[in-house]
Amino acid sequence: MLKLRNLSKYYYQEKSVSLALRRINLELELGEFVAITGESGSGKSTLLNILGGLDTFEEGKLFVEDKDISNYLPSQLEEYIKDNVGFVFQDYNIIDSYTVYQNISSVLLLKGFSRQERKNKINELLEFLGLAKYKNKRASKLSGGEKQRVAIARALAKDTPIILCDEPTGNLDSSQSDSILKLLKELSKEKLVVIVTHDSKKIREYASREIKIHDGEIIEDHDICDVKKVPSKDVSKSKPSMIIPSIYSLLSTIKKSAFTSFVLIFMVFSILFMYGTGLKRMNTNGVYETDYFANADPTRLVLTKHDNGAFSIEELANIKHLDNVIDVLKYDIVLDTVLKSIIHNDENNLDEYIDYSVHSSAALKKNDLITGELPKSPNEVVIGENQLYEIGDRIELSNEVNIKEVQGISTDDFAFEIVGMVERINNDRLHNEIYLTTETLDSLATDAFLNYSDTYLIISDANRQFMYRIFADIRVKNSLDDYEVELNDLLFYDPVRDFEYIENPDDPDIGIITDSDVVQGFLYEDIDFSFAVVNPYSTEINPEAISVSSKPYEATIFGVGIYMNETTKNHFYNDSVYQPSVIVEDSFNAAKVKDELEKLGYNVLYPNGSINNSTYSTFIDTVLFYVTFAITILINYFLGLFVIGNILGTKRKDYLVYRSMGVSKRSMQKMIVVELLILLAISNFIVIGYLYLNDYFNWFIPAVSKYFDIYDFLVVIICTGLLVMIIGLSFVRKIFEESVISAIRSEQV
Repeated sequence: MLKLRNLSKYYYQEKSVSLALRRINLELELGEFVAITGESGSGKSTLLNILGGLDTFEEGKLFVEDKDISNYLPSQLEEYIKDNVGFVFQDYNIIDSYTVYQNISSVLLLKGFSRQERKNKINELLEFLGLAKYKNKRASKLSGGEKQRVAIARALAKDTPIILCDEPTGNLDSSQSDSILKLLKELSKEKLVVIVTHDSKKIREYASREIKIHDGEIIEDHDICDVKKVPSKDVSKSKPSMIIPSIYSLLSTIKKSAFTSFVLIFMVFSILFMYGTGLKRMNTNGVYETDYFANADPTRLVLTKHDNGAFSIEELANIKHLDNVIDVLKYDIVLDTVLKSIIHNDENNLDEYIDYSVHSSAALKKNDLITGELPKSPNEVVIGENQLYEIGDRIELSNEVNIKEVQGISTDDFAFEIVGMVERINNDRLHNEIYLTTETLDSLATDAFLNYSDTYLIISDANRQFMYRIFADIRVKNSLDDYEVELNDLLFYDPVRDFEYIENPDDPDIGIITDSDVVQGFLYEDIDFSFAVVNPYSTEINPEAISVSSKPYEATIFGVGIYMNETTKNHFYNDSVYQPSVIVEDSFNAAKVKDELEKLGYNVLYPNGSINNSTYSTFIDTVLFYVTFAITILINYFLGLFVIGNILGTKRKDYLVYRSMGVSKRSMQKMIVVELLILLAISNFIVIGYLYLNDYFNWFIPAVSKYFDIYDFLVVIICTGLLVMIIGLSFVRKIFEESVISAIRSEQV
């Protein structure tokens, strides 16, 4: 079975070489119970380790079934150990964190036993060795004798043709020792049993042969009794299952597994968050003003119909219920409104005007705020952070169209309470942002609609026609007839001259007409009056006949007053919805909503997206994204290599136990990588779940998960998977850098 020819073993130290075995020649056959005896340090354990493939040698040959295995590769030696050798170590070499059942089951898993086969065989061995009541007890809680019996049970469970025992009865009482030796003697009838012991007297009662070693040499080799020759049998090859050992390892060291999970959660979170932040940066351009829009807010989509028709209430409601749509503003023009607030500058004793671009508060989230709360009522607002206001202050504003920047003028058309502040978009001291509720925006929209509409008065007679643009303050006076418009006398300053109704029209001293009789006389001439309004969503001037009356001059800061009843006002200043704004969360969702609205047949303009970034800028952003991602991966690799490597290092002895049972490097790689991948899968689930919940509940970190699609998640999951695989493989490589027995000894030091 086993043959040694001129085998020598040396131990190398820094400045010396010592001889452990010298020119050993030996033959061992199946059916023998061989006892190797000798003094401590004589080399008997070294010989046993070489026979079991656990240690190397420098000279000579080792044959197994006449096959020279002296030059076997490590993977071939591992296969030899797994299929041929069962080992009982002097210091047990069992896994302390495993239960008795798991320790024995681990070796059966390597032999490919089914669950039921494992269960039956383990129960049988436990009963035989008196370990049944310790079945589910951790090995760390066992006495020395109990641990030795577990080691023996594991060797017996392996059912290999060679059983090697290093002082197997050293920690047992006399009765237990006799039982074990009787068992080994019985096993030797079909196997080769080799036992190392210092008790040569006792072993002679059971062994069939004794080999005595002194100073690394065999000084005596004699038969104690005759043995029946046993024919060699083909050794069954088995494919080990490493998934269950991985689960054993995770569950038996739950605190270490939890700490590893914590590290992996940190790694996955940092990689996912960095990746998501990069996606967010590439999907937003950060520009809030263009040549075409005073407000290019990335949350804004402008909507029209192909036929330029009006939107019905039902259509607006359907749009609001689309995915990723937060709100719909009926009048888009309100978002291009600029509100002004006056602040007195004490340094130069002058009034300064601050422009506020208008935004919808519907797109704000709690974590967007630097301080304060989101607005809940129409009189509450959020502004960009500045040093002029504090939470709770009152801010007064007016539409910029309605005022002129002159000293002493008031901007108190609208008053709000500041309830929150966000980071400013525009860092110009005289420019800021204000976030208003939908109700407030709707009320401002009516005013904005009128302010941005052009009003024309057309006057004609039989020979002439003049059109005058009026800057007016439209007021309701229901005592007037339908299509009757009451104008201030001032508005006729130009008409009475154009139609030569007064003498010397070019005389500058005539000034403003203050005589109402002049105007009344002009109105009763054979003259026709028409009225036209061009709203912000149309370009055509379509005059309609009206009747005109006049009243004495009256002017306000909003312009010259024009009066008409409600019916007339609604007719000319039609408040139908032709161009609403759709509010989304950001530019990423804007792209999705834009595609959906275009599929529904609408014209969609995205002001923020009308800014075309240069190809060079896009290239730089892309390169920066991937470089940052690579750096993040690299940092996490070294972090994982250090922290996870150290955690795995605390279980190095457990992995060496598996190696001593014949687990190959490839199988060990599978075991450790499966461990890490299981924990990584849990970590991915926790992190991705948290990011989605964070986006939904507006928790503490910026929302990034919405920027991911399936491809992006797969990229990150694959990258983190490769990361932990490399970390696991790196650790396995260290375990297999030296022979099994050398690695075990270094662990015991």
